[in-house]
Amino acid sequence: MPANIYSYVGREAAWHKLGTVTGHHMTWAEVQGNGGLDYVVFKSQLHDGLGRPVNAWGTFRWNRADKLAGNKEAAVFLGVVGEDYAVIQHASGFQMIDALVASVDNAHYETAGALGSGERVWGLADLDLAVSVGADKQTGYLLFCTGHDGSLSHQYRIVLTRVVCQKTLTAALSEKTRAKLAGRHPHCCYRAPA
Repeated sequence: MPANIYSYVGREAAWHKLGTVTGHHMTWAEVQGNGGLDYVVFKSQLHDGLGRPVNAWGTFRWNRADKLAGNKEAAVFLGVVGEDYAVIQHASGFQMIDALVASVDNAHYETAGALGSGERVWGLADLDLAVSVGADKQTGYLLFCTGHDGSLSHQYRIVLTRVVCQKTLTAALSEKTRAKLAGRHPHCCYRAPA
């Protein structure tokens, strides 16, 4: 899919014209149901071509329906991670944003999505933090993002970029901000055995 988008859901359309446009403010349940984010991630030891376990682990995406049906063949590979890597489900990030959205008047989800095969996930909440300088108005958002492939920490930050794709996520993550909370997936980077 263009723009490296696995799934996208937003209140308004994005420049790429992909995904689901709801036309209204969303809850996590709506984001999850409409945005293709209804999956869990698990870690498993990898095997060589002969089926023998090797000293490497990978993360996989498993849609909830396939998990309930026990359909392990439907799991999708996301990336190589270290043995000590701990999976943090993206649902926990959205639940934290839900608590903030519920406590701030006029706050709502603006966009959410996943990139690649689902290895990077983001949620963007408009907390009604608009700032005006003269005639210019800039909207501040709360961005939650995580990388299920070990490439990105589990983080929350205030940004000025409306995230809708890989490029806008990169732009938002490059913004200088003091309002950031990040937690590493322990030993998230793969290290080749010595």
